[in-house]
Amino acid sequence: MNLFGGGESARVRWFEEKQRLMEAALGPIQEGCVRMILGPGDRGPNATYFFQEHLSGTGMATMELAPLKGRNASNSVYRKYELVTFTPGKVGQGADDLSDVANETPGGLLRGALAFIGAYAFDARLEPGNTIEFPDDFGMSMSGRAFVFDTYLPEKFSPSFGLMLLIEIHREEMAWAMENNSAALIERLKQADVYPYSNIDRPTVV
Repeated sequence: MNLFGGGESARVRWFEEKQRLMEAALGPIQEGCVRMILGPGDRGPNATYFFQEHLSGTGMATMELAPLKGRNASNSVYRKYELVTFTPGKVGQGADDLSDVANETPGGLLRGALAFIGAYAFDARLEPGNTIEFPDDFGMSMSGRAFVFDTYLPEKFSPSFGLMLLIEIHREEMAWAMENNSAALIERLKQADVYPYSNIDRPTVV
C-alpha cells in the first residue's frame, strides 16, 4: 500500500522509504489511518497508523515525526525516529468506525499519548530508558499517566532512522525505575511477558 501517492520528489521518496522500513519491521500498515483534531497550538502528529500482523495485538505508530527536512524527533541513537506503541487488543479495524480508537478507549488513550508525546519529541531528546509523566492537572484523560521509552527492533534499522517504543507503566513502576534504572524495569516487563504492550490493567512488576 502506498500511503503517500506517486511522484518523484525527494519528500515522497523519503516517505516511501520510511514506510518500507517500518513495514519490514512491523508488517503491512492497515488500510487507512485515523486523524486526531488538535488545537491550533499543537504541533505533534495528528495521524495514527495501525499494524496488526506483527504481534497478537495492535501496533500504533506515528508517521510525521521524521520528515525529510526541517525539525524532527531525534536522540543519541537515531537521527530521525517515529514513535510506536502497542495495545494487546485489536483496534483500528476501520477508519470509518472510530469506536475502538476514540475518547477513553485503550486505543483512544494511546493515540492521545502518541500525539502529546510526539509534540514534545520535537523539542526534547527522548532517549531509551527515559521516563515521562503527565502532571495531575494535565486533563484530557492524560493526568498522571506514566511512560518509559525503549528502542524497538533496533537490529532492523540504522542510525539514520528507527523506531522508539512508548510503553505505558504504573506510576509505582516509574518511581522504581527512577530509584533503580529503567533498563532493569524494562527487563522486568520482559520477564513478566508484558513487553512491549501498554496495558496498565496488568499487575505491577515491581
